Amino acid sequence: MTLPHERMRALRWGAELLPMIENDGSVPTQFGERAALLRRKYPEPLRLLELVQGDAPAMPLAWAEAIDDARQLFLDLARTGMGSEDLRSHLYYTRRHFAEPALLRLWTQARHGITVQHWLRPEL
Repeated sequence: MTLPHERMRALRWGAELLPMIENDGSVPTQFGERAALLRRKYPEPLRLLELVQGDAPAMPLAWAEAIDDARQLFLDLARTGMGSEDLRSHLYYTRRHFAEPALLRLWTQARHGITVQHWLRPEL
């Protein structure tokens, strides 16, 4: 079971992983291009932390979509087995606690008494 602080860490690692994919010469070009596009839309870790600390009722849909697109990129790249050893290691650990589509849908829906803090917490 993934804890809220583990999810937050995985989202931060996801932000760090995108430029690694973009700049890894052993990764096929299409993955680097996808990573470059996503990096512009993916929420910055500080913004995610502000969202959680502000006890926001929901996550912006654009952020959830970017996170889901990153999840799919990470999955697609992992299936190829390509990339430097360091990249593959970061990819493995990031994916362990990364947000699944069902959670992303929940994060974007404001519900009485349930906030983003139910799903994400600052890292320990």
